[in-house]
Amino acid sequence: SLQHFIPNRLPSLLDLLLNTAGAGAGAFLATLLFGRTRIAAALQRWRIRWIPPGRAYDVGLAAAALWLLAHATPLVPSLDWGHLRQGLSPLRQAAAGAWDFGIGGALAYGLGIAAFGALVRSLTRLDRSAGLAFLLLATGTTLYAVPLMDRQLTPEMLVGLAGGLLLYLATAPLHWRSPLAVVAVLAVLAHTVGALYTEPGAGLHHDFNWIPFSGHLSHPEHVLQSLGQVWPFVALAYLAARARPGLSLIHISEPTRPY
Repeated sequence: SLQHFIPNRLPSLLDLLLNTAGAGAGAFLATLLFGRTRIAAALQRWRIRWIPPGRAYDVGLAAAALWLLAHATPLVPSLDWGHLRQGLSPLRQAAAGAWDFGIGGALAYGLGIAAFGALVRSLTRLDRSAGLAFLLLATGTTLYAVPLMDRQLTPEMLVGLAGGLLLYLATAPLHWRSPLAVVAVLAVLAHTVGALYTEPGAGLHHDFNWIPFSGHLSHPEHVLQSLGQVWPFVALAYLAARARPGLSLIHISEPTRPY
């Protein structure tokens, strides 16, 4: 309703209906999942079976969710044949020798995949199930770039996926001894390489943004894309909480459970 008084905004009845429906759906799901319901109790038992309870593990789950969301943006798939061909265009160009392969991009993607795998494995109780879940999620999110709007499946992503899976298998024996160190090293390396990497032919320097978030305001989809740079820091917060169980910057009381 306040959009009526904001310049350059054109609210409509559809806005009002969709916003109200979204708020109602969110309130319903919150009541269903976190209230005194059988579904909430079943989800809590599933959570305890797979992932230990505690605030530190909640932060780890948030980091894993941010990684998945960053790879699923802009959340708008299309099954149009022309768009699918466009999503596979980099692979056709690479087959024809017209694609300038970026080693840095493949390295950053592979390190991110391996870091996500180490994160998932450090969160879950069931080792074999965690490995299978990671394999499906990593492969699925990579291939999901084909139908996504404004995304393409590149040779760097495929090479990075293969390298990330191999690195995950190579570091798997270390997880039982120092899982937090493995996650930390891979996450920091992935973020560092990704931040320093520039596309082939784009030059050595990035343009400096003098106006904070100007690009995000002009292109709202950049807000979701920036999650790829956020999740490593959330993962490091999870690692800090796991390494120091008594460390707590914000005290949050535990909710009352009906079971």
